Amino acid sequence: GAPSAPRAAVAGSTDGAAPQRGGVTFLYILLWYAFSAGYNIYFKRAFSTFPFPWASALFQMAFGLPMFGTLWLLRLRPAPTLTAAEAGRLLPAAAANLLTHIGAVLAFSGSAVSFVHIVKASEPVVSSVLNYLFVGDVLAWPVYAALLPIIGGVALASVQELSFTWFSFGCAMVSNFGSAARSVYSKKVLRSSSVGESMSESNFYSVITIMGAILLLPVALYMEPASSIVQGLRTAHAVGGRTFWLNLLGSGVCFLLYNELAFTVLGRVDPVSHAVANTMKRVFIIAMAILVLRNPVTPLGAAGSLVALAGTVAYALASAPPEEQVRVLGACRGASSGDALHEVGEGSREDEPEAHRGGTEMFAADLGPAFPSLHCSTLHGERPFVGPPQEPSQGGRAR
Repeated sequence: GAPSAPRAAVAGSTDGAAPQRGGVTFLYILLWYAFSAGYNIYFKRAFSTFPFPWASALFQMAFGLPMFGTLWLLRLRPAPTLTAAEAGRLLPAAAANLLTHIGAVLAFSGSAVSFVHIVKASEPVVSSVLNYLFVGDVLAWPVYAALLPIIGGVALASVQELSFTWFSFGCAMVSNFGSAARSVYSKKVLRSSSVGESMSESNFYSVITIMGAILLLPVALYMEPASSIVQGLRTAHAVGGRTFWLNLLGSGVCFLLYNELAFTVLGRVDPVSHAVANTMKRVFIIAMAILVLRNPVTPLGAAGSLVALAGTVAYALASAPPEEQVRVLGACRGASSGDALHEVGEGSREDEPEAHRGGTEMFAADLGPAFPSLHCSTLHGERPFVGPPQEPSQGGRAR
């Protein structure tokens, strides 16, 4: 089976490696935030001269083929092996992953980055509904209560949003549906067995991203014919020149790297900490969009944003087992006083009841092209994919 996660570093630890490891994790988080913001900024800048969302989404996903292929050819990462039947089992996951990405790209094409990320923060609402309908999960009342500020905050942010369109709002919700459906499929179908060989979580992400690009190709060419795309590229080059190509390339590179780094961070911290960090990532992206892209925000929109983002943190904490809540809250207090980051380390989850594992991982990752419920690897240590964790029955779940 997969190796156990690294032991949690606690405040005041005498282990000399703990501060160093905490510093490395903090660096990974900063890079994750930076590439996430970079993706949003590069895409919006490229889109201003090349308004082809389907072609842009196709490029961003297809860019993974040469990137992942190089890693496999140079043996920097073991190449995955899949049978036709196993690839077929991954097809729904790739389709849901594609829906997640194309929904977000279409939403970004019609509204401000800041607004789209507020709507994306409502994914826990969609996840709760789909998990009840298809998996039968019934959560404890505090978890459902935490959904109310998310819904209310998104509603407040939408009322006076200057870039609001129903098209972008709908596409962002489609993206949420794809992400939630991806999680439900992982729990319902892929939970019991492994898929392929050398299928670490990073390779799993690589495979479903490439499969998604193949699925997207005919749809993108139907929505935006090749002749129109070529003419659009010529026009964008005439207007933006080298800057346009750098923005287009930057969006593809940042798209893949921020997802790789999301895997890395989840491999080094517990799922609830990752959920909180992911919410703070949205705050960082919104702030950067306001500063760099000059996205206007009304006072009511700002208030709604804060309420919705606070709700996502509350949802993550409410759906976690009590002992995990204590660990995360303690880590937050420790971080404020300069102590080591709260991390997952060797054996820290071995003592946790199996039923609790993965309780918030469904929500915690929000990894774009990654399965939200996977135990993720780091870039330095690949773990075999053995299927998503067992379905929780306690902690955040109602008995």
